[in-house]
Amino acid sequence: RIYPFRGLSKTGASKWYSNIELSYSSRFENRINTYDSLLFTQEVFDDMDMGFQHQIPLSANFKLFRNFNISPRIQYTGNIYTRSKRLRWDPDYIDPETGINKPTVIQDTVYGFQYAHSYLPSISMSFNPKIYGLFQFKNPESKVVAIRHVMSPTLGFSFVPDMTGLVPNYYDTVQVDTLGNTRVYSYYENGIYGTPSLNGRSGSINFSLNNNIEMKLRSASDTT
Repeated sequence: RIYPFRGLSKTGASKWYSNIELSYSSRFENRINTYDSLLFTQEVFDDMDMGFQHQIPLSANFKLFRNFNISPRIQYTGNIYTRSKRLRWDPDYIDPETGINKPTVIQDTVYGFQYAHSYLPSISMSFNPKIYGLFQFKNPESKVVAIRHVMSPTLGFSFVPDMTGLVPNYYDTVQVDTLGNTRVYSYYENGIYGTPSLNGRSGSINFSLNNNIEMKLRSASDTT
Protein backbone atom coordinates (compact mmCIF):
# COMPACT_ATOMS: atom_id res chain seq x y z
CA ARG A 1 0.00 0.00 0.00
CA ILE A 2 1.33 3.41 -0.95
CA TYR A 3 0.13 7.00 -0.61
CA PRO A 4 1.26 8.55 -3.91
CA PHE A 5 0.44 12.15 -2.90
CA ARG A 6 1.85 12.06 0.62
CA GLY A 7 5.24 13.68 1.05
CA LEU A 8 8.09 12.23 3.04
CA SER A 9 8.03 15.18 5.42
CA LYS A 10 5.18 15.21 7.95
CA THR A 11 5.51 18.88 8.83
CA GLY A 12 2.48 21.12 8.45
CA ALA A 13 -1.19 20.32 8.06
CA SER A 14 -2.20 17.34 5.93
CA LYS A 15 -3.76 18.04 2.55
CA TRP A 16 -7.03 16.42 1.48
CA TYR A 17 -5.30 14.42 -1.23
CA SER A 18 -2.71 12.99 1.15
CA ASN A 19 -5.25 10.33 2.23
CA ILE A 20 -5.51 8.84 -1.26
CA GLU A 21 -4.02 5.36 -1.18
CA LEU A 22 -3.16 2.82 -3.85
CA SER A 23 -2.50 -0.85 -3.21
CA TYR A 24 -1.92 -4.07 -5.09
CA SER A 25 -2.62 -7.66 -4.16
CA SER A 26 -2.52 -10.94 -6.05
CA ARG A 27 -3.08 -14.60 -5.35
CA PHE A 28 -2.92 -17.91 -7.16
CA GLU A 29 -4.77 -21.03 -6.05
CA ASN A 30 -5.03 -24.58 -7.26
CA ARG A 31 -7.60 -26.82 -5.56
CA ILE A 32 -7.92 -30.55 -6.08
CA ASN A 33 -10.44 -32.84 -4.42
CA THR A 34 -9.88 -36.44 -5.50
CA TYR A 35 -8.74 -39.92 -4.51
CA ASP A 36 -5.10 -40.97 -4.53
CA SER A 37 -5.89 -43.64 -7.13
CA LEU A 38 -7.09 -40.94 -9.56
CA LEU A 39 -4.21 -38.55 -8.99
CA PHE A 40 -2.34 -37.48 -12.14
CA THR A 41 -5.15 -38.73 -14.40
CA GLN A 42 -6.89 -36.63 -17.04
CA GLU A 43 -10.08 -36.66 -14.97
CA VAL A 44 -8.33 -34.86 -12.14
CA PHE A 45 -6.91 -32.19 -14.42
CA ASP A 46 -10.34 -31.62 -15.97
CA ASP A 47 -11.90 -31.10 -12.51
CA MET A 48 -9.02 -29.05 -11.16
CA ASP A 49 -10.14 -25.67 -9.80
CA MET A 50 -7.34 -23.24 -10.59
CA GLY A 51 -7.18 -19.48 -10.95
CA PHE A 52 -5.21 -16.27 -10.55
CA GLN A 53 -6.54 -12.95 -9.30
CA HIS A 54 -5.03 -9.51 -8.82
CA GLN A 55 -6.69 -6.36 -7.53
CA ILE A 56 -5.66 -2.71 -7.64
CA PRO A 57 -7.89 -0.51 -5.46
CA LEU A 58 -7.57 3.27 -5.37
CA SER A 59 -9.38 4.76 -2.38
CA ALA A 60 -9.53 7.71 -0.04
CA ASN A 61 -11.19 8.69 3.21
CA PHE A 62 -12.34 12.27 3.74
CA LYS A 63 -13.71 13.74 6.95
CA LEU A 64 -16.04 16.52 5.88
CA PHE A 65 -17.44 17.42 9.28
CA ARG A 66 -16.72 16.36 12.82
CA ASN A 67 -18.50 13.00 12.60
CA PHE A 68 -19.13 12.56 8.88
CA ASN A 69 -16.88 10.48 6.64
CA ILE A 70 -17.03 9.84 2.91
CA SER A 71 -14.95 7.15 1.20
CA PRO A 72 -14.82 6.97 -2.61
CA ARG A 73 -13.14 3.93 -4.13
CA ILE A 74 -12.44 2.40 -7.50
CA GLN A 75 -11.04 -1.09 -7.87
CA TYR A 76 -9.63 -2.93 -10.84
CA THR A 77 -9.97 -6.71 -10.64
CA GLY A 78 -8.53 -9.20 -13.11
CA ASN A 79 -9.04 -12.96 -12.96
CA ILE A 80 -7.54 -15.81 -14.96
CA TYR A 81 -9.66 -18.95 -15.21
CA THR A 82 -9.00 -22.33 -16.78
CA ARG A 83 -12.63 -22.88 -17.77
CA SER A 84 -16.03 -21.25 -18.01
CA LYS A 85 -19.55 -22.49 -18.58
CA ARG A 86 -22.36 -21.85 -21.04
CA LEU A 87 -25.96 -22.84 -20.32
CA ARG A 88 -28.59 -23.66 -22.93
CA TRP A 89 -32.14 -24.93 -22.83
CA ASP A 90 -32.67 -28.27 -24.58
CA PRO A 91 -36.37 -29.11 -25.10
CA ASP A 92 -35.47 -32.42 -26.79
CA TYR A 93 -33.19 -33.82 -24.09
CA ILE A 94 -33.58 -37.56 -23.49
CA ASP A 95 -32.86 -38.89 -20.01
CA PRO A 96 -30.22 -41.62 -20.54
CA GLU A 97 -31.53 -43.67 -17.60
CA THR A 98 -35.22 -43.68 -18.45
CA GLY A 99 -35.17 -42.91 -22.16
CA ILE A 100 -37.92 -40.33 -21.62
CA ASN A 101 -37.91 -36.84 -23.08
CA LYS A 102 -37.08 -34.45 -20.23
CA PRO A 103 -36.47 -30.82 -21.26
CA THR A 104 -33.65 -29.45 -19.15
CA VAL A 105 -30.80 -26.97 -18.95
CA ILE A 106 -27.55 -28.27 -20.44
CA GLN A 107 -24.18 -26.98 -19.26
CA ASP A 108 -21.30 -26.82 -21.72
CA THR A 109 -17.81 -26.36 -20.28
CA VAL A 110 -15.32 -24.25 -22.23
CA TYR A 111 -11.74 -25.17 -21.32
CA GLY A 112 -8.71 -22.95 -21.77
CA PHE A 113 -7.13 -19.93 -20.12
CA GLN A 114 -9.53 -16.98 -20.01
CA TYR A 115 -8.97 -13.50 -18.61
CA ALA A 116 -11.88 -11.53 -17.17
CA HIS A 117 -11.62 -8.07 -15.63
CA SER A 118 -13.72 -5.18 -14.39
CA TYR A 119 -13.61 -1.67 -12.95
CA LEU A 120 -15.79 -1.30 -9.89
CA PRO A 121 -16.36 2.22 -8.52
CA SER A 122 -18.16 2.65 -5.21
CA ILE A 123 -18.83 5.29 -2.61
CA SER A 124 -19.68 4.92 1.04
CA MET A 125 -20.64 7.44 3.70
CA SER A 126 -20.92 7.13 7.45
CA PHE A 127 -22.12 9.34 10.28
CA ASN A 128 -20.84 8.51 13.78
CA PRO A 129 -21.90 11.01 16.45
CA LYS A 130 -21.68 10.47 20.20
CA ILE A 131 -24.33 11.64 22.65
CA TYR A 132 -23.44 11.94 26.33
CA GLY A 133 -25.71 12.03 29.36
CA LEU A 134 -24.56 12.49 32.95
CA PHE A 135 -26.51 12.22 36.19
CA GLN A 136 -24.76 13.12 39.44
CA PHE A 137 -26.11 12.15 42.86
CA LYS A 138 -26.25 15.05 45.29
CA ASN A 139 -26.64 12.92 48.44
CA PRO A 140 -23.15 12.74 50.00
CA GLU A 141 -24.08 9.45 51.71
CA SER A 142 -24.92 7.74 48.43
CA LYS A 143 -22.56 5.01 47.29
CA VAL A 144 -23.23 6.00 43.68
CA VAL A 145 -21.43 9.20 42.71
CA ALA A 146 -22.59 9.49 39.09
CA ILE A 147 -24.01 7.59 36.14
CA ARG A 148 -22.91 8.33 32.59
CA HIS A 149 -24.73 7.19 29.49
CA VAL A 150 -23.02 7.27 26.08
CA MET A 151 -25.08 6.65 22.94
CA SER A 152 -23.13 5.91 19.74
CA PRO A 153 -25.42 5.75 16.70
CA THR A 154 -23.91 4.87 13.32
CA LEU A 155 -25.58 5.46 9.98
CA GLY A 156 -23.89 4.13 6.86
CA PHE A 157 -24.65 4.14 3.15
CA SER A 158 -22.82 2.53 0.23
CA PHE A 159 -23.55 2.50 -3.49
CA VAL A 160 -22.11 0.73 -6.53
CA PRO A 161 -23.32 2.04 -9.92
CA ASP A 162 -24.35 -0.06 -12.89
CA MET A 163 -21.31 -0.49 -15.13
CA THR A 164 -23.14 -2.19 -18.00
CA GLY A 165 -21.58 -1.12 -21.27
CA LEU A 166 -18.44 0.17 -19.55
CA VAL A 167 -16.98 -3.21 -18.56
CA PRO A 168 -17.11 -6.56 -20.39
CA ASN A 169 -20.36 -8.49 -19.96
CA TYR A 170 -19.88 -11.93 -18.41
CA TYR A 171 -23.58 -12.66 -17.94
CA ASP A 172 -26.20 -14.31 -20.11
CA THR A 173 -29.84 -15.41 -19.90
CA VAL A 174 -31.05 -18.98 -20.16
CA GLN A 175 -34.52 -20.54 -20.18
CA VAL A 176 -35.06 -22.80 -17.16
CA ASP A 177 -38.47 -24.46 -17.63
CA THR A 178 -41.20 -25.28 -20.12
CA LEU A 179 -43.14 -22.18 -19.07
CA GLY A 180 -40.48 -19.96 -20.60
CA ASN A 181 -39.08 -18.61 -17.33
CA THR A 182 -35.48 -17.44 -17.52
CA ARG A 183 -32.66 -16.56 -15.22
CA VAL A 184 -29.44 -14.61 -15.52
CA TYR A 185 -26.23 -16.53 -14.93
CA SER A 186 -22.53 -15.77 -15.03
CA TYR A 187 -19.95 -17.62 -17.08
CA TYR A 188 -17.75 -17.79 -13.97
CA GLU A 189 -20.29 -18.05 -11.13
CA ASN A 190 -18.85 -21.40 -10.03
CA GLY A 191 -15.26 -20.35 -10.60
CA ILE A 192 -12.67 -20.20 -7.89
CA TYR A 193 -12.96 -16.41 -7.61
CA GLY A 194 -16.47 -15.83 -8.93
CA THR A 195 -17.23 -13.08 -11.44
CA PRO A 196 -15.16 -9.87 -11.26
CA SER A 197 -18.06 -7.62 -12.30
CA LEU A 198 -21.52 -7.13 -10.83
CA ASN A 199 -24.76 -7.59 -12.72
CA GLY A 200 -26.39 -4.17 -12.31
CA ARG A 201 -26.11 -1.67 -9.50
CA SER A 202 -26.26 -2.33 -5.78
CA GLY A 203 -26.54 -0.36 -2.58
CA SER A 204 -26.96 -0.83 1.14
CA ILE A 205 -27.96 1.17 4.21
CA ASN A 206 -27.03 0.14 7.71
CA PHE A 207 -27.85 1.55 11.12
CA SER A 208 -26.59 0.61 14.55
CA LEU A 209 -26.92 1.99 18.04
CA ASN A 210 -24.52 1.20 20.87
CA ASN A 211 -25.30 2.11 24.46
CA ASN A 212 -22.67 2.26 27.17
CA ILE A 213 -23.73 2.90 30.78
CA GLU A 214 -21.04 3.51 33.40
CA MET A 215 -21.43 3.95 37.14
CA LYS A 216 -18.95 5.60 39.44
CA LEU A 217 -19.04 4.26 43.02
CA ARG A 218 -17.67 5.86 46.14
CA SER A 219 -15.00 3.74 47.82
CA ALA A 220 -15.97 2.38 51.22
CA SER A 221 -12.52 3.26 52.57
CA ASP A 222 -12.76 6.87 51.31
CA THR A 223 -13.23 9.17 54.34
CA THR A 224 -13.00 12.46 52.44
